[in-house]
Amino acid sequence: MSNPNIEMTEPDAFGQKHPIESEELIATGLKELELEVSKLPDDDRAAWEEAKVKCASELIDDKFLLQFLRAEVFNADLAAKRLCGYWTKRLSAFGPDKAFLPMTLDQALKDDDFPLRMGFATLVPATDPVGRSILFFDPSKNDRTKYSIESLTRAVWYYMHAALESETAQQKGVVFMIYPQKAKLSQFDRGLANSVMSSLKLCMPVRVSALMICHPPFFFSIVFSVVKVFMGERVRKRVRVMSGSQISVMEELQVLGLTADRLPTELGGAIELNATKYVDERKAAGK
Repeated sequence: MSNPNIEMTEPDAFGQKHPIESEELIATGLKELELEVSKLPDDDRAAWEEAKVKCASELIDDKFLLQFLRAEVFNADLAAKRLCGYWTKRLSAFGPDKAFLPMTLDQALKDDDFPLRMGFATLVPATDPVGRSILFFDPSKNDRTKYSIESLTRAVWYYMHAALESETAQQKGVVFMIYPQKAKLSQFDRGLANSVMSSLKLCMPVRVSALMICHPPFFFSIVFSVVKVFMGERVRKRVRVMSGSQISVMEELQVLGLTADRLPTELGGAIELNATKYVDERKAAGK
């Protein structure tokens, strides 16, 4: 289990406290994580044990494992369950041929070009004032005729991994911004919602700082009643619904330090999002 005497920061703008990391805390946490993993049932550990045999070192090394400890605020028991859940889900979503390949566009994501470029999910090229990554989702870009749930799930995983390339985001969390204003009810995909939310709840080493739903449409209450079932209590507590005029929503975001220079144009910000350009740049960089 985690050390109950971990020194924590004061709550930040999102109400989160963060461990004050030290070499001793990290070393102890990694040892505890290894122990807690060994206690799990064989079936729960099966995909992780396979990953240790088949994966490149960067997918199973201490730097990778530390992400799971950070996501669970150094609770080694919960981190062990998340780590094994991650590999179980990764094996299911990517299949045995790609699950253990590097999470790059030309390897594990080689068959998912369209959903990556669709614009449904994008990493904003800016952070909040303390360095949290910002993931932006626009359901109006969703074209259910051109992808499978598994393929779009893999694309969302890729963007979440990109967000976690920042060590600060691993430590302090990720902001999820949902912009459903222009979406139609027909573009809501229950299966996708279940897949993504279960990944956040059980698998991905992501600490959710906020899940902001900006400018929800009139049918939002119908959709949210379904989505919140998949979220789990921890994510539900991080949901913020921001309605009203663009100015009023911008004012709410500014209170959290999310000023126009950190936001996409869809929300009145200054950043033009371009998923195709982002994917091309990442591919050229071998990411």
